[in-house]
Amino acid sequence: MLRTDLLTYRSSGFHRGYLMASANQRETELQNSETFLLSDMSLQKLQFNARIWKELE
Repeated sequence: MLRTDLLTYRSSGFHRGYLMASANQRETELQNSETFLLSDMSLQKLQFNARIWKELE
């Protein structure tokens, strides 16, 4: 089984790309907090995460 943690992202050249934006989950505090779990992240190149994905959010 592949497991990851925050160390996976350090010095990898990738950013943590959130799949669900926190701003889209404001109904309850629990919903919003779950957007910061590692299970809601994927490795993304900086150009994609900071530009293209940000515009989509």
